[in-house]
Amino acid sequence: EQAMKIAMVAAKFSGGEADKLRRAMATFRRTGTIHTFRDKMVEGMVARGYERAFAERCFQQIEGFGEYGFPESHAASFALLVYASSWIKCHYPDVFCAALLNAQPMGFYAPAQIVRDAERHGIAVHPVDVNASDFDATLEGEFGLASGLGRLDNPLPTSPLQGEGAQAEPDEPDRRWSGGSNRDAASPPPARGRSGGGHESLPSISSRFDHTPTKTDRARRLRKEATNPERRLWSKLRSAQMDGVSFRRQHPMGPYVLDFYCPSLGIVIELDGEPHGFDKRAAQDRRRDAWLAACGLRVLRFWNSEIRENLDGVLDSIFHAVEAARLDDPLPSSPLQGEGAQIAPASQHRHLKGVSNSPPTSPPPEKKRPGGGQDQAFPVNETSLKTTRRLHSTNAAMADDIRSTHAVRLGFRQIKGFREEDAAALVAARGKGYDSVRDLWLRSGLSRAAIERLADADAFRSLGLDRRAALWAARELGGGGVNDRLPLFDVAEHADIRREPDVALPPMPVGEHVVNDYRYLNLSLKAHPVSFIRPQLASRRIVTNEALRTTPNGRRITVSGLAIVRQRPGTASGVIFMTIEDETDIANIVVWPKMFERYRPVVLGARFVAVTGKVQSESGVIHVIADRLEDLTGMLAVLSAEPEAKPAPGEVIDPRARADEVRRPGQDHRERAERRAGIRHPRNVRFFEDGAPAQTDAARATGAVMPKGRNFH
Repeated sequence: EQAMKIAMVAAKFSGGEADKLRRAMATFRRTGTIHTFRDKMVEGMVARGYERAFAERCFQQIEGFGEYGFPESHAASFALLVYASSWIKCHYPDVFCAALLNAQPMGFYAPAQIVRDAERHGIAVHPVDVNASDFDATLEGEFGLASGLGRLDNPLPTSPLQGEGAQAEPDEPDRRWSGGSNRDAASPPPARGRSGGGHESLPSISSRFDHTPTKTDRARRLRKEATNPERRLWSKLRSAQMDGVSFRRQHPMGPYVLDFYCPSLGIVIELDGEPHGFDKRAAQDRRRDAWLAACGLRVLRFWNSEIRENLDGVLDSIFHAVEAARLDDPLPSSPLQGEGAQIAPASQHRHLKGVSNSPPTSPPPEKKRPGGGQDQAFPVNETSLKTTRRLHSTNAAMADDIRSTHAVRLGFRQIKGFREEDAAALVAARGKGYDSVRDLWLRSGLSRAAIERLADADAFRSLGLDRRAALWAARELGGGGVNDRLPLFDVAEHADIRREPDVALPPMPVGEHVVNDYRYLNLSLKAHPVSFIRPQLASRRIVTNEALRTTPNGRRITVSGLAIVRQRPGTASGVIFMTIEDETDIANIVVWPKMFERYRPVVLGARFVAVTGKVQSESGVIHVIADRLEDLTGMLAVLSAEPEAKPAPGEVIDPRARADEVRRPGQDHRERAERRAGIRHPRNVRFFEDGAPAQTDAARATGAVMPKGRNFH
């Protein structure tokens, strides 16, 4: 409208001629007819007294507007959307993340990048789960960190479910301890010892705790029935070096049985399964933590999933807690009963033997030392961590701007091939929660295929089942519909009557979990695929993308990552802009036309690419000007590789042990269906028709699961 008015006022265009000019502007890129108005407009403006140079500039602006411009009304509405979106992303990244996930497929970035950005802004993102998720991504609980990874106070609806790592405890602690008959059992003994509060001497605490036979028997039973995460952590505490510290497991103390306990430093370690996220269990945990804190004990809580997926980070957190406790007036040793693990003195580096030097899963808050100065002390409960966020270093300046108080729970919409009507049926029948795969099958009416899809997506963690165990349980279900679900055993008084004994399946490697996450969810919360091959990349002198921030301008460097975005704007004269991502950060790549023609297959087809070029840094924006690109997708095959089983030292393997080995295993119905649909699972490469596959087949199968990247023009 403004261009039309200029033409009519300055060049004496008629209304019809001005409208033709408008149409030419709208079709400039397709037909290129706007140049036909140049002479009329320039000469008309000159005739009305304007300088020719000024008239030429006015027409050039109109030409440029035809390439980029849009109406004022459009600009105003778009500006409002941009402002509102930017404000939400700045202050409420949890809301921003959930909204974008629910609007997929759309936008510039894929779900994996949206989730990664939220985590870099301190937002906990929780996986799809049959007892917690809706179809859409949701916000749940109040933000809080317990020990390491994100922990919610009330992430799930109330449920009496028990799962992996859950210990069946009454709503109130046992009253069977000395002095418990005349006082509330939830009240801790009054603190004594050091002036100003803190730990009382542990022998005095022990003297008032009557470890009844019932409590001791329960502790022994829990040791025998330890969960897999408890056994894994115990093996590390028992064999690692940590400054001569001794831990006990399943130790009775007052009304409770502690998972792990260090009597010399007053450190308690608790492992929680998913049911601890429910309101009832979370409330019990808070009462338990408050009781132990009032006794002067430090409480560290970890999810079982942290033990499975980030054990090194958990051990680092424990080590920092031990160091902090040593600096804060260590306690005398105590003869409290309990199975103990004496840890040998540490070497001079004072760190856990065999544990990486990565930072702890969450930074402990600073605490004043009795003698002045600052010291690192591990928190005793979640309340002190309400304001602690795991912000990425690039977002540290936003700490005071972020107001988010929720975590994001991924929805069933994230699962490939899982229908919205199946999700609605699952949620409608869920009530207070499902307690087994069979329970979900019977109550929800879902087909076995739908339940297998949930298992493929690793959505049964709240039941204590990982992907393999859930698939095993799903395969036991009937293949038919509702008519096959006979209620004969569903009314049995005891659940164990209708359940088969559990089968101890070998754990799935984390790399294979990540591949399956990408296969069925398009993202993984467990690890980044590139993190598994970082040693191989380092041996080739390929640095992390994070290193670009400290690399001098003009330095030649090689970086790598998953190709997540490719752009080829029509106005960029054939230049390609790529965005690649590794486990540390993203990198912006510029590919000039000559380089693109030389490396076209790599630029357009590689899922995982290495880029060599010069760093260009200006005003905080960093690019790598590519002069060499290499397709490294084949390196991702290691994610699906099954670790080779090795005999223990001194163990002799009887050659007859392989007598029943299946050399050509058959395919189940899902594998045949997926083969017909053209889907190849990276773990099924051994089923290819050509016999034993080459490494390139495994690499191709794994690479096909990785994101293709989004292309824009």
